[in-house]
Amino acid sequence: MRLLRLVMEGFKCYKDRIELDPFSPKHNIVVGANGSGKSNFFAGVGSGRSGHPSS
Repeated sequence: MRLLRLVMEGFKCYKDRIELDPFSPKHNIVVGANGSGKSNFFAGVGSGRSGHPSS
């Protein structure tokens, strides 16, 4: 499985719509300060893959 594009809106700390693309087929990195939403980003990816919304 390869992630091509990510769109989130109204998910946890992401109230506004964000669109991230393109993702590299080899390596991607998520960097940010404490409290910037890195864990929520990965929760969104997991929620999208499972098809079950996360609260």
